[in-house]
Amino acid sequence: MKTTFFLLSLVLLAACSQSTPTTYYTTVMIDCTETDGYKPSAEVLRAHAILPEQRAGKYFSIIPINDLAFNQHNGVFITRSDVGISYDEMSRKVVVTDYENKVDSLLMELDKLHFGTNHSQIFRAMLTEARFLMKQECDYKTMICYTDLEENSPFFSLGNRAHRSLMDDPSALQAFFEAQYNLSEDESFEGLTIEIHYIPSFKNERSFDVFFELYKNIFESRGATVRHEVSVITQVEL
Repeated sequence: MKTTFFLLSLVLLAACSQSTPTTYYTTVMIDCTETDGYKPSAEVLRAHAILPEQRAGKYFSIIPINDLAFNQHNGVFITRSDVGISYDEMSRKVVVTDYENKVDSLLMELDKLHFGTNHSQIFRAMLTEARFLMKQECDYKTMICYTDLEENSPFFSLGNRAHRSLMDDPSALQAFFEAQYNLSEDESFEGLTIEIHYIPSFKNERSFDVFFELYKNIFESRGATVRHEVSVITQVEL
C-alpha cells in the first residue's frame, strides 16, 4: 500500500512540475501593392507555421497588404495542450495533424493573391497588425513582412516634395508618422518581433534604408525588435 501511494505521489509530482506549453502568434504579411511584388513560396511560409514542439499552441495567419483600411486575417489556430496526467499523446497527434492540414489549405490560397493597387500604405497595415498582436495572450509575437516598406498614398508619397524632404530628416519623419497614427510615447510593443524580408535594388536601396530606420526608431523605442532578413528569399532565373 505504501509503495502504491509513493508511486502515485511521484506521478502527481511529475505532473505538477511540467511547465505550461508555450503559445506563439505568427503573422505573415505580403505586400501586394506593387505589380511585381514578391510572393514567398508555400514551402517558405510553411516553415513559419511549424509547431516548435507538439504541445505548443500557435496562431498562424497570412495577411495581404493592399489599399484596404483593415487587415484581412486568414489564419489557423491550435490551442496549447493540457499538461500533466491529463495529457493524451495520441489525441494530441490527431489535433496537430488537423492543424497541419489546415495550414496546407491556407497556403493554397497564395495563388489567389492579386498584386498591384492604387495606393500603398504599408505602415498603416503593419501598425494595425502590431496593435492586434499586442492584445493577444501569448508568449511570442512575430510579424514576418515581405515588403519594400515604400509608402505611396495621399498620406505620404515620394512624389510630394514636402514628404520627400522628410526623408533627409529621420527625426522629423518619425514625428510625422507618429502624429498621423496617434502613436503615444508610452504605447508598448514590448516582446514583439518584426522581421522585414526584402532585397533592395540599386534603385530603391536608399528609400528602403530610410523607411527601415523609421520602423526601427518607432517600434524599438517602444520595446519591439525590428530586423531585416534577406536569406529566405532566393529566386532562380531560367
